[in-house]
Amino acid sequence: MIKHSAAFQLSTGLLIAAAFAAPTAGADTAAELDALRAQMQAMQAELTALKKGSLDAARAEALSDAEHRVSFNDNPLVSGHNGKNFVITDPAGDFSLIVYGQFQNRYVFNSSSGDGTDVDGFELRRTKIGVKGTLDRGERFGYKAVLAYGTADGVADIEDAEISYKFNSKTTATIGLKKLPFARQEAISSTKQLGAERSPATEYFTLDRSRGVWLDYKASDQLGLAFSLTGGADNGFPGSGSDNSFDSVGGDDSDLALTARADYAITGKGKASTDVVAWRGEDDLLLVGAAGHINFAQEVDDFYAVTADLLYKSQGISGLAAVYGLFTDDNDDSFDFGLTLEGGYNIDDTWQPFVRFDYADLDGADDELVAFGAGVNYYINKHSAKITADATYVTDRPTSGRTPNTPGGGIGLNGESDQVLLRAQFQLLF
Repeated sequence: MIKHSAAFQLSTGLLIAAAFAAPTAGADTAAELDALRAQMQAMQAELTALKKGSLDAARAEALSDAEHRVSFNDNPLVSGHNGKNFVITDPAGDFSLIVYGQFQNRYVFNSSSGDGTDVDGFELRRTKIGVKGTLDRGERFGYKAVLAYGTADGVADIEDAEISYKFNSKTTATIGLKKLPFARQEAISSTKQLGAERSPATEYFTLDRSRGVWLDYKASDQLGLAFSLTGGADNGFPGSGSDNSFDSVGGDDSDLALTARADYAITGKGKASTDVVAWRGEDDLLLVGAAGHINFAQEVDDFYAVTADLLYKSQGISGLAAVYGLFTDDNDDSFDFGLTLEGGYNIDDTWQPFVRFDYADLDGADDELVAFGAGVNYYINKHSAKITADATYVTDRPTSGRTPNTPGGGIGLNGESDQVLLRAQFQLLF
């Protein structure tokens, strides 16, 4: 509502008073009264116009605000579930927060003829929760953080912590804690493995995570390159029993490590390499890759690791083959060699039987590692909800010198030959 000014009110009052106080007779008096009435009518018209204009402006502002609110409500995925993850975004979708998690519950049975001991039990193998998203309208800045809860103690550790910057559609730089670009099977998420765990040979040769900087370059849909400059590999050096002893073999902490990997899709696109499942309707894929790692120590015992692999998918049939080499520049100049083979057949996007074979020849060990595996996946909703049952039979296993780590934590492979490991696992992702 418009409030009249004091001057306006005073002038109006004077005009009215003058009208009543004036004499009632005479031509001049009548003319003055007519003039006063005309002025009052003009001011009344002006006041009416002002009121109408103010109301129209207020009405327009209210309509604009209502339309703005409606546009916010019509914009999709301000918050909710996008069919894969829980998502919170601004109305334009420029800034995002994605919350996701992983649960793996399993029953494990291990029987070893070497020590005559049977061990079994239920395990909460993996419990993870993570967040990721973008931080700017150009989607150049990204972030990711994952907490993983321990199998036995339930203590949460930071598994991944990344800040990334996308220079363009082909080049991305990352700083923080993440996996080194080395073993193919390690690069495939634990949520998308054929078996309940990665293979024993991969567990021995994998370089796992480290802290440093990464550079990823997508030259084309077929060729991808990755580089990292970090503080050294963090795989629990073979036989050490430590989760970070690859950084400090012989007490010499690693100063610097360089890792590089190249992947080339002979058929299909490299993006299809996120699992080892040939889904129905998916394009064929033949992907080859190779990687190298140089781990510099302060004084002695530099480490050089190499790997080459091949991933194949076509008409429900899929397979992964990888070879590994680890050279230790110590007094013995030891060299370890390993091999992993696995393949599966996707029957109908629901059932997928698979087989595995692992071999490792380790310098300084009294025997080789030979393991056979087989199992089946039942996909309720692809990897988001699936049941995995597998069996691993170890015919030979080193019991002295540097020996492969126990894959899977908790109840896994022990130091004996002639052992059988059975696992039944349910996985749920959100």
